[in-house]
Amino acid sequence: GYDQFTATASQTTFTTSVSYTASKIEVYVNGVKMVNGTDVTVTSGTSIVFGTGLAVGTRVDAVYPR
Repeated sequence: GYDQFTATASQTTFTTSVSYTASKIEVYVNGVKMVNGTDVTVTSGTSIVFGTGLAVGTRVDAVYPR
């Protein structure tokens, strides 16, 4: 499954529709894969947290491999 978000100005946190496991999520920003622990923090649960706020209109995709 996956979720797709469109960032509001300076948004840092996105809430996923499902609870995920850290090793089983891939996060993309405008189509570019983010590195967990460097670009984005995804530990587990339902939050995706970026260290810096995203520009308004930025597309964020979260993919949960089965």
